Amino acid sequence: MIGAGLLSTPRRRLIAVVMALGLALPILATGFGLWMGSDRLTWSGNADCLIVCAGDRRHEIAAEHLAAGHTPELWVVRSQDNQLVELGILPPDSSINRKRLIDIGVPEERIRVIPVECEPRDLPRLIQQLNIHASTVGTGKIGALCLAHEVQLLRQIADAVLSPADADRWRFIPVPSERYTIARWWLSRTGYKEVWVTGHNLLSNMLTGPTAGFDDPRFDPDNWTIDPETATYVEAAPQ
Repeated sequence: MIGAGLLSTPRRRLIAVVMALGLALPILATGFGLWMGSDRLTWSGNADCLIVCAGDRRHEIAAEHLAAGHTPELWVVRSQDNQLVELGILPPDSSINRKRLIDIGVPEERIRVIPVECEPRDLPRLIQQLNIHASTVGTGKIGALCLAHEVQLLRQIADAVLSPADADRWRFIPVPSERYTIARWWLSRTGYKEVWVTGHNLLSNMLTGPTAGFDDPRFDPDNWTIDPETATYVEAAPQ
C-alpha cells in the first residue's frame, strides 16, 4: 500500500497536467481562430463597393449583399497573369469570377473589373492599389469578402501600408469555409494547414512588418494614378 501510494502521487500529477492541457488547448485554439477571423472594425452591412476576393461562397454572398442593397456594385480584381494564363491554358481569375457572378444573376453593369499591377498574393501592394483606385473614382467605404482565417492578417497589412484614414475605410468580411469552421479549425487538416500558415505570416509581420509592396520604389502610390479611359495604372505627371 505504501509503494502504491508513493507511485500514485506523480501519476496523479501527470494525469492532472494532461487533463488541464486537454481542456486548455481546445479553448486556446478556439480563441485563436476566432481572433484571426475578427476585424477591429465591424461590418455594418453597407459599403460603396464590395470586392469579391476569396472564399468558397464568395460569389453567392456578394450577390446577396448586392440584392439586399448593401452595396451598389461588385469589384472583381484583375491581377497580373501567371504563366498558365499567358500561355492561354487557363483564363484569368477575374474572368472566372465575373462569369460566375453573371451566371447567378448579377447584372453585368453592376460588376467592375479592377486592374492591379501585382500578383494575387502580394497582399500589401494589392491593398495599396485597390485603395488608390477607390480614391480615384470617389469610392468611400470599401468592403472585401475574404477567407475567414485571413481577416486579422488583412487588417494588419491595411493598417501598415495605408494611412489611418484610408485603413479605416476598409471592412474585411469573413467568408466561411465549407471544409471547416474557424472556431474548430484544428479538427480539419485543411484548417490546420491554412491557419498555421496565416498565423506564421501574422507573427512575421508583427516582428518585421509587411515589407512586400511597402516602401517599394517600384510602386510608389504617390507617383501613380489610374487612367479613367483605359482603367489602367499610369505614372502621374510631375507636380
